[in-house]
Amino acid sequence: TTQAPAAALDAMMRQAGVIRVDTIEQLMDIAQIASSQALPQGPGLAVYSNSVALAKVVADSAVPLGLDVNRLVTDVDLDAGMSLALPALRASLLESLADTSVHAVVAALLPARGLTVEALASVLAECAAEAGKPIIAAFTGILDPSVHVEGMVGADGRPPLPCYSNAGAAVAALASIVRYAQWRDRDQGLFVEPEGCDVDGTRDTLAAMLAGVTGEKIRKLDAGAAAALLAGYGIEVLPSFGFGTDEEAVSAADKAGWPVVLKTTDPALRHRLDLGGVRLDIQDAGSLRQNIAQMRRALEPYGSPSLEVQAMAPVGQACTFRAMEDPLLGPVVSFGLAGDAVNLLDDWAHRVPPLSAADLHDVIRSPRASRKLFGYQGLPAVDVAALEDIAARLAKLKDDHPGIALVEFNPVLAGPAGATILGAEVWIGNAAQRTDSARRAMRS
Repeated sequence: TTQAPAAALDAMMRQAGVIRVDTIEQLMDIAQIASSQALPQGPGLAVYSNSVALAKVVADSAVPLGLDVNRLVTDVDLDAGMSLALPALRASLLESLADTSVHAVVAALLPARGLTVEALASVLAECAAEAGKPIIAAFTGILDPSVHVEGMVGADGRPPLPCYSNAGAAVAALASIVRYAQWRDRDQGLFVEPEGCDVDGTRDTLAAMLAGVTGEKIRKLDAGAAAALLAGYGIEVLPSFGFGTDEEAVSAADKAGWPVVLKTTDPALRHRLDLGGVRLDIQDAGSLRQNIAQMRRALEPYGSPSLEVQAMAPVGQACTFRAMEDPLLGPVVSFGLAGDAVNLLDDWAHRVPPLSAADLHDVIRSPRASRKLFGYQGLPAVDVAALEDIAARLAKLKDDHPGIALVEFNPVLAGPAGATILGAEVWIGNAAQRTDSARRAMRS
């Protein structure tokens, strides 16, 4: 059986617009904003404070959470007394909220002589209601336990405001609301249906392959069967040709087309240039024989695994795709940049089919290393549309056929014009193991 990584559940929640929290406290922090304030129309933030240092700390904490601090107002004079301070604060807030680049306000306030928390919260709440933009407050440094600074705070008969004792918690809650608002307002696009997918033919082919595969067992398809199954969805894999003798290797290279790549079939070594498991750009028969001899000597400590040749693909950034059948979530599609870092640093993007145009856009761009696809350090940008097409076809294949237990494309070379799948492995299993009885999306 296969099981999706834990991060896939988080990804599914985000994909569906769910705000996931770690604690009950975080749940209440977010809920009080969502239940009382207008949704922000963007990430623009104004920070108000009667302390320059506190304002800067709040602004610094907001940026890593995806908020843009467009205004930093630190001339808030709360010691002027209620009759002067509150009208001045109100006028300044309304001026900031009228700015189209400001979508929300965080007021981080230290205690002020003569001003109650309830009076300040009510003014902030009235400004939020008048402007139709969210305001939250963090009252820091109040040590008197009788002063209520957590939850919905306001004067009697006046609208309450989401308030916090911790400015970091306030900013984190607002950032979650901003991300939710961006998800809700975004055009998700239609579910992508790639052309050239033979659903019925692939179902028949898979049914024949599944004969005898029962229970929780899964079976790995040989390269030919895997390529035939993938071809039904327009997914092409650059073929590899195994050999025993040098002459068989030359014949295989003639069939593949020169120049060729020589690599081991060992799954732990076949992508490792540094360990001698791959040799690139071999131009002729003499060079091929020489490289075979050198590779066999280099791989002796690893048990002398068998070798194969493959046509030399256009150079590009190596990527990897996975699609698996999780017993709970159903199909899960994952994408990352090939190499050890994708696993060591868990730098994967996950999505649950069916995928919309927005999902396809995001899944390729979500890994932290995905910057390498867009002209990193002067290299040409890759054909991201080709990667999105592979993701779309793989997602539909996995969504349509739960009997395909696991698919892995590694590596996929993405160049400036196209992407080439150099290696594909497919496992099949009993489709009755799927337990996600409900549809994962509503189709109109």
